[in-house]
Amino acid sequence: MIELNYKLDEIKLGKTINEAVKLDDNEQLFNKLCEVKRAKRELENALEALDKIDLIAKGLINAKAKELYGNNWTVIAGQGYKISRFKTGNIYMRNEDIPVNKKFIIIKELINSKAVESEIEKTGKLPKGVEINPKRNDSIRITIK
Repeated sequence: MIELNYKLDEIKLGKTINEAVKLDDNEQLFNKLCEVKRAKRELENALEALDKIDLIAKGLINAKAKELYGNNWTVIAGQGYKISRFKTGNIYMRNEDIPVNKKFIIIKELINSKAVESEIEKTGKLPKGVEINPKRNDSIRITIK
C-alpha cells in the first residue's frame, strides 16, 4: 500500500530564502530544505514502486491476453478503458559478425567534449566549427547529510 500526504508551502520557502541574512549555517533554511528533500525522496520512491506495479500488471495482462486471444492481439476495450499493444524499439538490428552496406546505417554526430577541451588546453581557443552551447542551463543540487 502506498500512502503519501504532504503540505509544502513554496511561498514560505521562498520567503525564508529571500529574508535570509546568510545561507550557510541557517537552521531555518536547513529545516525547510530537509522538508522538501524528504518529500521529494518519498515521492520518488512511491513513483518507483508504482512503476514496478504498473510493469507487473501490464506483463500479467499481456500474458492473459495472449492466452485468451492469441499472440497477435492488439486491442482490448471495456467499459471506460482500452488496452493497446504495439511493438517498440528498432524493427531491425545489426548482426555485428556480418558487414552491412553503408546505405542501411545511420551515423549520429556528437561533439567530443574531452577532445575539444584538450584542444583548448593546447591552443587556447575553440577548434574551428565548434561553439559554446548557449542553451545550457544551470543545475542546483541540494544534498542533505
